[in-house]
Amino acid sequence: MRHERVLCACLVAVLTGIADSMNEATADERLFTYSYEPKVLPKGAIEFEQWATMRNGHESSLFTRWDIRTEFEAGLTDRLTTALYMNWTNKWEPDKGTDVTNFSGVSSEWKYKVWDPTADPIGVLLYGEFSVDRREWEGEAKLVLGRNIGPFVLAANAVFENEWKTKVDPADPSESDTETEQVFETTAGASRRFGDVALGMEARSHTKYEDGESHHAFFVGPVLHASSERWWASATVLVQTTDDLEEHERTETRLILGIHL
Repeated sequence: MRHERVLCACLVAVLTGIADSMNEATADERLFTYSYEPKVLPKGAIEFEQWATMRNGHESSLFTRWDIRTEFEAGLTDRLTTALYMNWTNKWEPDKGTDVTNFSGVSSEWKYKVWDPTADPIGVLLYGEFSVDRREWEGEAKLVLGRNIGPFVLAANAVFENEWKTKVDPADPSESDTETEQVFETTAGASRRFGDVALGMEARSHTKYEDGESHHAFFVGPVLHASSERWWASATVLVQTTDDLEEHERTETRLILGIHL
């Protein structure tokens, strides 16, 4: 009997260790696609993520834009994660007879977890991203808050972006002008886990300032998440509830697939 008890204790310890390692492997899976959660990869972990965002409807014309991002993310410490993105954009405007795909540069992402969303009263993460695309540069900062309460996951982000665009005069290449654009954005998400599946809602408030003008839009919609030991996937469909179709689209659909390497 004693040997059986020892064997059972060892088995429980092994199973607990496996469960813990699985939890670590999926520590950075995202239940939302617009709202980040205050989570990072564990030290030494590597993850591949493929993003696809489709934006439909623009003013009174047919319009579809795809933003494709391929990401490789690595855990440097148990609190610090970095990632490299390669970005592509496709725009289809049948009224203009255009269907153009362009490589839209690279991005460097850094995330630092201050407090954990489960162990601490509130999770806090600091986020910075830097992008470059030929004559365009962009810096983005986020304050990420979150809380895990049993099967419920809550997240909220405050975002600031600044973009610099250098335009060259075709008649005189030596003449150039730099324009700036600022974006203020807030996002929020609430989701409930049902085993390996989660269902929830996301909301996004987006305000753009450019050339002395501002454009604001508010979006809301459902989010679905599924995961396994080796992969996870989340999809959100957002519908604009405001009426700014000059700088914002009617709908946005985003899918992110993550694979633990």
